[in-house]
Parts: sequence; structure tokens; C-alpha cells
Amino acid sequence: DPALELLPELAGQREQIIEIARRFRRAIHPSRMPLPSAGIQSFVWLVALVAAISGCAKSVPTPDGDILGALQLPQATADTIFDPGALRGKPTLVMFASPSCGYCAKELPIAHKLTTAEGVNMAVVYVKSKKPAALAAAKAGGYDGVVLIDGDGTLSRKYEIQGVPYTLILGADGHAKKAFRGLQEE
Repeated sequence: DPALELLPELAGQREQIIEIARRFRRAIHPSRMPLPSAGIQSFVWLVALVAAISGCAKSVPTPDGDILGALQLPQATADTIFDPGALRGKPTLVMFASPSCGYCAKELPIAHKLTTAEGVNMAVVYVKSKKPAALAAAKAGGYDGVVLIDGDGTLSRKYEIQGVPYTLILGADGHAKKAFRGLQEE
């Protein structure tokens, strides 16, 4: 597994990754300014953590536009369309997945643990899926948050998602800041 081969290299770069995250924080927040809100601090650390976890090997170009606003999809837990405004104002991790995807099943608990620790939003969009299968996959991964259904794949086609898992980190404004394709391991 290529990710396992990167672990010794990443372990040796731990201090360097932490220093890059600190410099990034200083670049967007000079020392004479008041402290940023907890949401901004969480977002900076979330981006740094995801970059470190991924080894920067699986990052892909980010889609344009208000991704959060496009999440007006059926909810797996109700017969209503999801209101994405409920997630606005805070960074959000959106994971596109499939109930039959083994890599998605591995990544879901990792992403859930990360977003819970950082206090950011998370939503899982199951592509070309039915509600019972999506709910079963989310439950198996220990996830009980927002589960959405892109039943006919319209949203995944709009953002040209070629495979899952596909993970987006959205800023508080709903626009994508980072995109990752493939399994992002701890």
C-alpha cells in the first residue's frame, strides 16, 4: 500500500508539517490582529491535518461555486430535502461515497473522528444509492450525522466526480477549499 510506504517519511516530517501549519496560520492572521474565531482556527487546523494525513498525494483540483448550496438533496433519514443553510457559517467536510465502496467504509469513521475532534460540520453524500443502503453504510461506519442521497448521480456529474471516496473541505462560505480523491487514511 503506497500510503503505508509514506508513513516513515511523514513521521520524519512531523515537525515540518506542524511548522507549515503555524506559518499558514500566521500568513492569514498577523500577530497584531485580534484572535480569529474558533471556526477559522478549526478550519486552518482541519486543512493542515487533512494535508498531513493525505501526504498531499491525492489532492485534486477543487470544484467552483457554492458547493454547500448545491447539497439540496433528499435526506436518508427523512422524506424531505436537506437545507444546506444548517451547515453554513462553519467549515464542512463533504464526503461523496457509495455503500458498496470498501474504501468509503474505511474512510467514513476516520473523517467522522477528525470532524468531531475539530468541531466542524460533516455531510456524507451517497452517490447512485438508495436510502436503506446508505443508512446501513453510515451506521456501519459509526456515523449518525447528515446523510444525503444523490440517487441519480446528478450532483456527482455536476462536479465531475469520477470515483469515490471523494472528499471536499468547504469553507464557512460553502466554497471548496480542498478536494481529495481516494482513501484518506489516518
